[in-house]
Amino acid sequence: MNPAGSLACVALSALTAFAVAGCGASPKAGTVDLRALGTVERSFERALSEGCYAVESSTTSFWFADLPLEQLPTTPGASLPDAVFLHAQLLWQPEPGRTPISDEATNVVVRVAIVSKGEVGVYGGAAFAELEGDVGSEEVALSLRGGTLTLVESTKGFVDPLSPAGLSGLLKAQPAPERAVA
Repeated sequence: MNPAGSLACVALSALTAFAVAGCGASPKAGTVDLRALGTVERSFERALSEGCYAVESSTTSFWFADLPLEQLPTTPGASLPDAVFLHAQLLWQPEPGRTPISDEATNVVVRVAIVSKGEVGVYGGAAFAELEGDVGSEEVALSLRGGTLTLVESTKGFVDPLSPAGLSGLLKAQPAPERAVA
């Protein structure tokens, strides 16, 4: 299988796992904004409607999407609808007075997958995240700022107008512990 086909399979597998996980939907999970850091001003802002999180042994993972999960195909090889998916892996929670609380600090690894016209681009990077609410509660708000992302892999026809890109967002997620980890 060629690398582009391999990426599409990996993306579809991840998206299918996300759909099966049954992450809770909120009317609006929030927005994410990517802004090109190059010489040409470009931005990509997207409202995300789905959000969930899972507390794992050493991290907390947040998952977001901009379309209802019922619209995702569950058959390998099926074409994907245009969509945006964001995974934020919180490595540590900032503690005021004990850890830096700054846009220049890093405590979350971020991956953003953009599906457009059947092509997939996966961006990766890091950011600073603050939580509103306690992990384990019915809803946690995740504020992302100071992030930078770059395109790390894509299918052959994916056009990247953003790399490198700045990242910010304010997102809300509900817990889905066992299912989100699966």
